[in-house]
Amino acid sequence: MGRIHPLSREQIQGRKDRAVRFTRDVVGDPDRAAEIEDEDVEAYAERRKLTMANPMQQDQAAWRAGFDAGAAGGRAASCPYPARTAEALAWRSGFIEGKAKASRTNTARKLETTAEQDVIARAKEILEAAYAPSATRGRLVAAIRAAIEVLEGDDDDQAA
Repeated sequence: MGRIHPLSREQIQGRKDRAVRFTRDVVGDPDRAAEIEDEDVEAYAERRKLTMANPMQQDQAAWRAGFDAGAAGGRAASCPYPARTAEALAWRSGFIEGKAKASRTNTARKLETTAEQDVIARAKEILEAAYAPSATRGRLVAAIRAAIEVLEGDDDDQAA
């Protein structure tokens, strides 16, 4: 019959180690003890019908709160949970994900304007026109300078 509450990986490993010693020293069956010892922890738990706790399972409410704080531009120091707790870890994990999502969304919005897309297209045209196997170093430097000027808004239509 399986345990009602889950055991940690370390607890199951401890049980497995005791089973190896018991089988070898008390039962007197070193071959069977070696078989148990070679079995991985997950297989041992399954065979013994033990439930292993998932140490990576996160508190979903804490994660969501952290995600929302990160997406809203909050500060990591605003974590409401005590340091080094499972809830704090879940909150910070969510915070990082929320911050990343907000960053991707903001970057995409910035490029949505037609004017910015036109500037990038112009700089790309300048660089592509200069990119050729026969291009001299001076020509490439001039093209890069012109593309940077276009991107900075100092475009005087100086194609290299």
